[in-house]
Amino acid sequence: MKTKTINGFFMPRSIAVVGATERDGAIGAILCRNLLSHGYVGEVFFVNPNHATLFDQPCYPTVESIGKEIDLVVIAVPASAVAAIVTNAAPVAKNFVVISAGFGESGAEGRAREQELARISQEEDLNILGPNCLGFLVPSLSLNASFASGMPHEGSVALVSQSGALAVALLDRA
Repeated sequence: MKTKTINGFFMPRSIAVVGATERDGAIGAILCRNLLSHGYVGEVFFVNPNHATLFDQPCYPTVESIGKEIDLVVIAVPASAVAAIVTNAAPVAKNFVVISAGFGESGAEGRAREQELARISQEEDLNILGPNCLGFLVPSLSLNASFASGMPHEGSVALVSQSGALAVALLDRA
């Protein structure tokens, strides 16, 4: 059995956002803006086959077309596309955040999608946060890999929550 590491997950040097867009209100746009606006110093790549550039940066059709290993892939596309994206990116990335909804919370078809994602994770030895999640923030890296607004101050307290709504409420309150 392989030993998984989460260093690349929570301390990534490179991040790809699948479903990147500039469309106001879209989760993909919020993720991109959060990664660009808080001072994160790692490499950020945008993935969307319908764009050549986004936010004045090159945009790639797939994660694997970036041409290098990626520490973290954040996915915000329709649930039906997620398994193929993870499978195709697995040779160049081992850590994924699946923001997309439409999995176990949505009925039998969604549960089947979630089981497929779990199978892929096991077979490819991947770390996957989600699906249907808020993402995460690491203030010490100025990293907001979520669709929550703002950036909390760096400190010595960590918060882990199954509920994105609760996490956002606690961040706002703090």
